[in-house]
Amino acid sequence: MPLTLLVIVLSVVAWVWLRNQPASQRKPAIIKLVLFAGTGLVLLMAVTGRLHFLFALLAFLFPLLRRILPSLLSGWVAGAAKAKPGNKSNVASEILDMTLDHDSGEMTGKILKGPMADRVLDDLSEQEFIELLGYCRQHDEDSARLLETYLDRRFGDSWHADDHGSGDDEPVW
Repeated sequence: MPLTLLVIVLSVVAWVWLRNQPASQRKPAIIKLVLFAGTGLVLLMAVTGRLHFLFALLAFLFPLLRRILPSLLSGWVAGAAKAKPGNKSNVASEILDMTLDHDSGEMTGKILKGPMADRVLDDLSEQEFIELLGYCRQHDEDSARLLETYLDRRFGDSWHADDHGSGDDEPVW
């Protein structure tokens, strides 16, 4: 009876603790609870002399675990390898400073040099982008490639129709 009461009280405490966790932290909290409960169960079985039941259950489930465990572990390892939220990359060229947010895929940038210096790329019109691209092609090819990548993400292929300096009209020999 006291053991049952202890289990009920611990379950209620665990439930309240889990409900108070932020939504983004619930999955790790559940994993912590399962590990804690499993460790407590093994210790309880060892103290009461019933650990042989656990080994018998593991021997019974061994063929199933051999098939399921590798796929579970590979999913867990792949999940652990994901980028943390807020992961960003920054690339700077002579003319542009660009940032890529890996979570959303959003690219932002600022013009460092030239006639449009200190402007943010989000504020430019499509025609201004074409002018900036021409400037980049004349002065820094790395900046031109960086801007073309940004334009592809922002406008898709539509900006290519207005781009007369890309050299796409020339035959490739």
